[in-house]
Amino acid sequence: MQPIEFQACLHRRRRAELVAAQTISSAYGPLSSLCPAGRQLNSQNEGMNTPPHPGPRSIQQTLAATPSKAAAGVRAEAVVAARALLRPIHLSKGSVMKNVVSLLSMLVLSSPLLAATDPLLLPSMATIKGGEFSMGSTANPKEADYPVSEPIHTVKVQSFRLSRYETTVGQFRQFVELSGYKIGGDCIQLAANDWGFEVSKSGWDAAANAPSDSHPVMCVSWDDAHAYLQWLSKQTGRHFRLPSEAEWEYAARAGTNTRYPYGDDPTGLCKYANVFDHSGKPAIARLTGKDRKEIACDDQAALTTVVGMYEPNAWGLHDMLGNVAELTEDCQHLSYEGAPKDGAPWTKACDLFHGQNMVIRRGGSYNSGPTGASPTHREHIGLDGRTSLGEGFRIAEDVSGDSAHGSAAFEAGLAKAQAAERSRRAK
Repeated sequence: MQPIEFQACLHRRRRAELVAAQTISSAYGPLSSLCPAGRQLNSQNEGMNTPPHPGPRSIQQTLAATPSKAAAGVRAEAVVAARALLRPIHLSKGSVMKNVVSLLSMLVLSSPLLAATDPLLLPSMATIKGGEFSMGSTANPKEADYPVSEPIHTVKVQSFRLSRYETTVGQFRQFVELSGYKIGGDCIQLAANDWGFEVSKSGWDAAANAPSDSHPVMCVSWDDAHAYLQWLSKQTGRHFRLPSEAEWEYAARAGTNTRYPYGDDPTGLCKYANVFDHSGKPAIARLTGKDRKEIACDDQAALTTVVGMYEPNAWGLHDMLGNVAELTEDCQHLSYEGAPKDGAPWTKACDLFHGQNMVIRRGGSYNSGPTGASPTHREHIGLDGRTSLGEGFRIAEDVSGDSAHGSAAFEAGLAKAQAAERSRRAK
């Protein structure tokens, strides 16, 4: 007679087949392979054989071709569950039931019928159609050892995808929890001293830096962002990356030639961006002990806020200005002399800052005035720099990627957070 563990396996397998057959059985072979013949679970319960490992590429191809035609985001998340299933297992006496239940739970959770659970928080991507634009401006200030936005030059950008929102605390948290990634180092924060900031031990997930999972993640470096993007690419089979500096400016300006994407008047910024305004001034003055003139508008946010709270630009992108400045793939060059004309990242012959490697960040932050919040203004930060002064990142992708469709879980969670923030502002 078969052991009770095997009988339970057969029972649960039948249930799983009803829920998850089309997606996982196609990738893994018959589901019967998950419960081996009775002779493989003999009275000694020595172990369980596993089917051959088909490899990530064949999984993605199989899932893409399943009759269910699940949404692209669901297929991508099914890849994650399928890969988890394909890790070799070794079951010893007393552990058979526990491991079988675990495997079949993954089967059920990865099926299209339960796609509403959407465990992977994929970004919602907008397709940015390629074209030519004039990059740069002569209106920005010029400082020694700091990148300037000249000379103005023509760049031809290829089509690409860009996340509609800045990367959130929740998205980064999922990466840290599932990958075990460790973030070391300190985080620079605002402070009441001569410099206006100090080194803190508070990290990306501290309450002050991460008020909610729908706020933009801060206190992450260029290296941390790359680690996240590599992990997300591996989970989905897509190629996520940082945008080049040219791609970023092209998308931020959204076909306009004015100082800001909506026009030239900085008092209009609060409709589109979280900047240094009437709400931000008292909060930042308390932290820094310094007083300075704010933009004459009110975005109703003291520091960072939930992503997507303001009007998008003409290409459907939120928070391209303000909230947090966004890292690009480009290293620092002090001018545009010799810059690529095809929109590619500029990563050669980089200019150091006091001997340190620097990268370019764009878009300004919650602490930016009229100049910093311009889509043409350039700023820099060290490769390993982590701050809560307002640095984060946004995800880009080549158009050859699998899909621009994002995660239903991410969208639903964000909508809930936005509604709560609107309710708070209405009080």
